[in-house]
Amino acid sequence: KSFLLLNTAKIPTNNRKHYLRKETASALFKLYKDFHKDHPEIPFKVISSTRNFYDQKAIWESKWNGKKLVDGQKLNKTIKDHLKRALFILKYSSMPGTSRHHWGTDFDLNSLNNSYFSKGEGEILYNWMKKNAHKYGFCQPYTSGRNRGYYEEKWHWSYLPLSKSFLHDWNKYYNDDKKFMKSLNFDGIK
Repeated sequence: KSFLLLNTAKIPTNNRKHYLRKETASALFKLYKDFHKDHPEIPFKVISSTRNFYDQKAIWESKWNGKKLVDGQKLNKTIKDHLKRALFILKYSSMPGTSRHHWGTDFDLNSLNNSYFSKGEGEILYNWMKKNAHKYGFCQPYTSGRNRGYYEEKWHWSYLPLSKSFLHDWNKYYNDDKKFMKSLNFDGIK
């Protein structure tokens, strides 16, 4: 088995079943123990982890079809042009089949809102992660000041020793076989 249930690894979660690759979970447990030693009163919990295609499809389609608001908007009502709607969603979410969460190396902590990490407990956690996460192999893939790709996600962390290789392989595969995206089936792909 390549994946580990985080509850069995004694990594706090939001009471859902969360899985990561064993190597990622092992490094995350060490990180968590050290963070908890420094800040026992500060919450630390994984709220999202490995997602399969269908999990990501549900996230994407809920935004595409207006069931989930994006920036306070029902996108199916406010952005009729399909390309513009897809590009708007891509500021925040990956298309199914393209998410880093598929790899078992990426997870989200505590809140999916950057403002949480700008004050109080969230700021303490974020500052500790920025200072220390690299010691355990973790990085924040979506940082501020980027002029391409996803917006900043202070909650999203990736286990670089594995994700770096997966990203390289993904880019090579995608560039070599453009038919891949055409084989996927979800709302907004066509």
